[in-house]
Amino acid sequence: MRNPGCPDCDRLWDAYRHAIMEHIQIGSKLQLASISQDLEAIKTLEVLSQAAEQSRKDARQAILNHEAGNHPEGPPSLSDEGSESSTNETNSDHPADDRPPEQK
Repeated sequence: MRNPGCPDCDRLWDAYRHAIMEHIQIGSKLQLASISQDLEAIKTLEVLSQAAEQSRKDARQAILNHEAGNHPEGPPSLSDEGSESSTNETNSDHPADDRPPEQK
């Protein structure tokens, strides 16, 4: 569970938000490249999208690891599978599906 006032939680969640935004931005650029049929851009953006997706997964796992080791008193903010736990459905800090639109 996210612990208010924990600087590590804040840092990890900021990194997670950044990773999500980066992944979404690359996904949007990939969609535009697909629409314009820019094959060179598509090829480059697909590689960047995969790297951004891995960064997002790594940031999520870092949160889970931190919570398990430092705040075991509550349920995890995120499930191990990458979707939110059912106890956080309305919390805006926890996107229901943070994948770019083309991957949904």
